[in-house]
Order: sequence, then structure tokens, then C-alpha cells
Amino acid sequence: MNYTPHNARTPSLMSNTEKALLVLELLYRHNCRMLVISPGSRSTPLTVLAARDARFEKVVVHDERAAGGFALGYARAAGKPAALICTSGSAAANYFPAIVEASTDEIPMVVVTADRPAYLHGTGANQTMYQYGLYGEYVVDAKAEGEFASPQQYAQHLVSILPNVMYGPVHINLEFEKPLEPQNVPGATDRIQMLLQRCDCTEHDVDWVYKRGWYSSKEPGAIPFLKSIQNENGAVIVGRLASKEQVEIASSILSTLSGWPIHIDVTAHEAMHVDAEWQIRWDAWLATHSRHSFEFPRTVVHIGGKFVECEATREILSQAETCIHITPFRSVIQHQTKIHRAFKFPHSHELDPPDGMRYSRSVEPYLVNDVVAAAGSQAEIVAVHKSIKQCRSDNRALWLASSMTIRYAQALERSLHSRVFANRGVSGIDITIASACGASFATKTTVNCVLGDMAFLHDCNSLSLLRLPGVDVHLSVLNNDVGGIFHRLPIASEHDVFEKYFLTPTNIDVNAIAAAFGVADRVQEHKTRADESLADMQVARDFNRFTREALDIPFEIVGSGPKHIVFLHGFAGCPQDWLDIARRLGQEYTCIIPDLHAPSEQMAGDNRSFVSLSASLSQLLHNRRIETYGVVGYSMGGRIARYWQRVASQKADWMLLESSHPGLSSHQERLQRIEADERIARKLDLCTTAAELKSFFEAWYANSLFGALSNQPGFNNMLQQRSQQDASLLAASLRTVGLGHQPQLSLSETQCYVELVVGRLDTKFVRIAQQEHQEHGVVVHVAENASHNVHSEDPDYFVENIMNIVESVWSE
Repeated sequence: MNYTPHNARTPSLMSNTEKALLVLELLYRHNCRMLVISPGSRSTPLTVLAARDARFEKVVVHDERAAGGFALGYARAAGKPAALICTSGSAAANYFPAIVEASTDEIPMVVVTADRPAYLHGTGANQTMYQYGLYGEYVVDAKAEGEFASPQQYAQHLVSILPNVMYGPVHINLEFEKPLEPQNVPGATDRIQMLLQRCDCTEHDVDWVYKRGWYSSKEPGAIPFLKSIQNENGAVIVGRLASKEQVEIASSILSTLSGWPIHIDVTAHEAMHVDAEWQIRWDAWLATHSRHSFEFPRTVVHIGGKFVECEATREILSQAETCIHITPFRSVIQHQTKIHRAFKFPHSHELDPPDGMRYSRSVEPYLVNDVVAAAGSQAEIVAVHKSIKQCRSDNRALWLASSMTIRYAQALERSLHSRVFANRGVSGIDITIASACGASFATKTTVNCVLGDMAFLHDCNSLSLLRLPGVDVHLSVLNNDVGGIFHRLPIASEHDVFEKYFLTPTNIDVNAIAAAFGVADRVQEHKTRADESLADMQVARDFNRFTREALDIPFEIVGSGPKHIVFLHGFAGCPQDWLDIARRLGQEYTCIIPDLHAPSEQMAGDNRSFVSLSASLSQLLHNRRIETYGVVGYSMGGRIARYWQRVASQKADWMLLESSHPGLSSHQERLQRIEADERIARKLDLCTTAAELKSFFEAWYANSLFGALSNQPGFNNMLQQRSQQDASLLAASLRTVGLGHQPQLSLSETQCYVELVVGRLDTKFVRIAQQEHQEHGVVVHVAENASHNVHSEDPDYFVENIMNIVESVWSE
């Protein structure tokens, strides 16, 4: 709006009191019951009357940017308008992030800014700027009072623009003259009521706007059109839905397209629950399979609003011959491909009742954990997963920050079974905490807000809102001290500028900041390191690469029982180490013993790693169609088992880990261990004959870690087997799956049942096992007369523990 100041003092059409009464009455009539007020002088006439008006709920938020976020979150969650009230000058500018988000996502909001009189504009008056048109095209802007000839015309103008509030922000700028303090204006209330009685207050439907003219009212409605294409090769994307009513309509639309695969966005409304078995995640599927084997849908129907984009959904849309958008919102979303047709949501009389919400799949199951890992840090993913689980169990709502957080949730959960909120209009991170507080106030529920350290830093002023009555928000802060999402962008390869200008390290103490605001009990920090996030992402890329290829790993098989047990040997071991144990179990179970040192073209050199071995083990079970299995892992095999079960899609029912390390806690410890293992690997590099390798193992087993193993019957046979191995492959294992290369693998993050076995003489691992028992409650078995190698030193005890865990888990 182009606004020219009057530059001359002219009498106001109405008193301060009358203007304030007019606006408050119109807010009430348009279902606005929430006022978010930021203290200031120029807004005094409106604030005083609002404070004394019992029809409204009021919240005082000192920081205008936080106030904007609070009102945004409230309106998003409540589905009805919130009003912002502030003083003049830069205070109004601080609302802009919330206004842009509300406009883009069509969230109802009224912005009421106080202003100095028009004759002071452009004169250098204090705290004065041009506030008309301040928010540009992101609001429906009320004109200045001075542009109307009478109070009646001004009132009619406000009446005519306020219905737009249900489709986004409306801005009303009120010029207040001094004195600003409450004035007794006889008959003011009656005059306002009389003005409104004379106005045309008929509420008309606001036109459904298509900016690009794809929609034609002459075409049939959405339902008849969908019925005409329901037999085509198609797929559905469900984006944001703002209410249960919209969900019900979307459900009926989906019923029309029964048989089409469906992708439901994390921001769909709480009631949008399609059986997870009948959903797909294209991003997951395309990440773990060849695109050549994927039959792209010819037609894509997009229902609702925006969705969390990924490379796969963009590719699906670009490959589609026809793209249909059916939306309850005013504007059509333009994808990379042109929208061929757009429809408003159908009316209830057009709808058939949903048919039970079951849909067929056109793609095979995927390894969702692979894609979750591809998103970023494993530790952060676990934190998001825990917050989601808490929302389910405690009936909480979930607020997801933009950037990586919402992508983690999108990859993790196909049906969150919780009400989920996010600012996805422009996907900003700057008012996340404030918005979550507004949503909690609106819904009267506890909200778990999951955000990164950057979002936390951008909105830490809003931590004061966590103390407001009626606000119950708990923050989970994923702090990797870096802008995590930038690692996914091509700029990450530009090393000369990437770290300084894009990683944006925050170097903040989350707990100290929370304590300063008095909300330490509401904030939980999940601290990870940038280098771990980078490593996780590389692991994910490797895992996806390996799972797309046919991985062969040699294995021994003993027995033919209906259920399977996978045995993983240690660093110096081989499948033969487990044969005696396996034969004892073979009558009831099928024992599979992979050779973790076997030469493989795909796993040569540096490619032999935790991720490649985990992929090999998953592929081995997949090829043999094994779904029910347990895992026994010794030492290195136990550490690989921990990692494998972290990333595997098909989890084991149980694990028995013998002398297994959870991982070193510090980066420095890992570096020292890598250096120590490298010295051992260099000794193995020099072993070119069986005799030299035998000498190496004689020294190896003289270590006190192995106690009296050398005195056990059969030790010489074991030593002879060891001397026949390939020393270069043993060295490669130390350099790739040694303890220094292993991330911390806490048993709290393991989804299957776990027990530990250690030897009493192995004091180091007894201590480690006891610590894991204290921290995670895991059962620990101690072989009294054994050291590090229990299954060789006391095989009877070891088999007894396997049978106990098998009977306990598989008999349930």
C-alpha cells in the first residue's frame, strides 16, 4: 500500500477510546478470543480496554517477536484467530516472521499496531515510522482512518476486510493521540454499537483464489474427476491438514482412490491414521533401491497443503504425467511440475463414506532405518524417537522445528498417533519455542517441542514463556553445535568456505541458558558432535550403497530347527570357533555362523566396516527369508551385533553378548585406541607365513585379558586354526571395526532383549557389564572360572545361558 502522510494536523474521526472499542468488538464478532499483548506506551488506549474486557483471554509477552510466535502457535493449534497488540515503531517490525509464516500457511491472525498520528510521520518524531503497508502483500491491510470521510465509512471498511482473517493475517494500524491514558468518553460504547448496526455485516464467503488460473468452475468437481481416473497408475501425497473436518474430507477422497499407494506427511492432522502397512515412503524406498526398478506413478494427487519435501517426492512429481491438487486452502501449491488441475475440497454431500482406509502398495517394504540414518546423527534420531514415544504414551502434542528435526520425524514414523505442529509456511526456525507455547496454551495440553541448537538460539528469549500459566512445553534440544542440514547440501564440498560461513557453530550452553530463564526442568539437551553427525551421514550413504548391491558373506550352517541363531566370532576368530556350541543346539535350532573375515570384492580395504558387515548380515537373512532370529556375539562380534541391531530393519528377538564393549566415551580415547590398533595391525602386516602368524597369536593370548585360556584343552588346535588365517584381513579388521572406530552403542537404544556374559577373571569386562546393568537394567551372567573367552573356557555354562534366554523370549 502506498501511503502519503498528511503533513498537517487534522482532527481524528474518533477518540482513542472509540477506536479501541470498535476493534475489540470486531475481534469478538470474528471469533477472536485470544489477545497477545506486548507492553508499550502508544498502545495504552487499546491495552487498557482489552485488559478490562472479560470476553477475551489475555497473555502478556514482552518480546514482540516471541509474541508473534505465540499468537501463530495458538491460532495454528486452535484453528481460530489470535490478535496481536503492540506499540508503535520497531515493535511492529518484530511481528514480521510470524506474519510471513501465517500468511504463507493461511493461519488466522489479526495484527493491531498502535501508531502516532499521521501528521507526525516523516517529521523525525520519536519511535515513528510508516506502519501502513509495513507487511506488504503478506497481510490484508486496513486503510488509514484519515482516508475516510466519516466514522461510519471507516467502520464499514474494517467490517469488510476482517472476514479475510480466516485465510491469513489482517493488519489494523490505529493512530492514537495524546493523552493516551484512559479517558471517560460518555456514550462511546453505544456509538460503536450504532455504527456497527448501520454497517453491512453480512459475512460472505471469501473468494477461493487461484493465482495462476488452473481451476475452472465449469469442470466437474473433485470427486467425479477422481472416479474417472481411479484405475490409472497413480499415487497420493497428503500434506498439511488443519482440522478434523479437513481430515474427514481427505479420508473420503482417499477412499475414492482405494488401491493407490499413499504418502502421508508428518504435518497431517492427528486423525489421519492410515494403517502403516498400507503406506509407503518414497524417500526410503528410492534411497535403498535402484530407480530403474521403480515404476513411477503416471498420476499424482496432492491432497491438502505443503508437505516436507525430499529428493524422492520431488522426483515423483517431476516424473508424473498428471498432477492434481485438491486443497482446502485458498492457493494452489506450485510443484516443480505444473499442476494440471486444481480443485477445492468437495462439499459433504459429494462425499462417499470412507471404506476403512486401506490401501494397497505398489512397492515392496523398505529398510526405514537406513533412511533414518541417512538423515543425520544417530544420537539425534534416537532423541526424536524418544520424544515421539513420550507423546504417544502421555497423550502429548508434538511441535517439530524446521530443518533436520522434522525430517527425522518424517523418516521415523509413518503414523505418529499424536497431534503434530510445525511452522512449514516458510520453514523458518526463528520463533519455534514461542509457537510451541502458543499451541500448548490453545490446546490445554503438554507439548513436546523438538528443535536444534540453532532454533534454540534464535528463539531463546521465548524461554520466558515456559513460565506462563497455561503453558506446558518441554524442549528437547538437539545440540551438535553446527547447522546440521547444511551437510546435506552440495556446498559441503567447498571446504574453504563451508566451515566458517555455513556450519554456523553456536558454542552455547543450553542448560546454562535454560537455568538463567528459570526453566531448567523444562529443557533437555541431547549433545552430539559435528564430526559424529558427519560420520553418521557417511555411514548411511555407505549402508544404502551396500544394501543396493548383492553382498555375499560365507557362512557355516548347523542344524535345521525352525528358528535361527546367528553367531558372530571375535577379532582373532573364525566360524569354527562356534561349531561345538552350535552342534549342541542344532537339534532344535538352525545355527548360522558367518565368516566376518572372509575376503569379498565389495568389502575390500576400507569398505570392510561396521556398516558393510551389518549390510552383509541383513542381506544374508533376507536371502534365506529369515524373520525370527537371535544373535550371539563375542568380543568384536558382539560389538558388530550392537551396531547391526541399531541399523537393521528386521530386528533380532534377542541378543546374548559375550565380553562386548559398548564403545569408548571420548574422541580422544578413540584416537588413542586407533593408534594402538594400528601398531598391532603393522605387526600383522609383517606376518607372511603361518609360523609368523602363530607366533603373533602366542603373544596375543599371553595377554592377561585371556586369563588361563592357553591351559584349556584344545588351545593348541585353536592356535593352529588361527595361524592358517589371512593376516592382511585381520589387520583390515583392526583398521575398520576396531574399538576406536566404533560409536558408542548404548543398550538403552537397542530394541531387542539383551543379556551379557562375562568371565569373573576378566575384571575389565566385569566392570563394564556391571555398569551397563546399573544404567540399563540388563541381566549379567558371570562365569566364575573363566576370563575373556567364556564360550571356550566354560561351554556348558555358555550353552545353559543360551537355552535360558531362548526359552524365556521364544516361549512367550
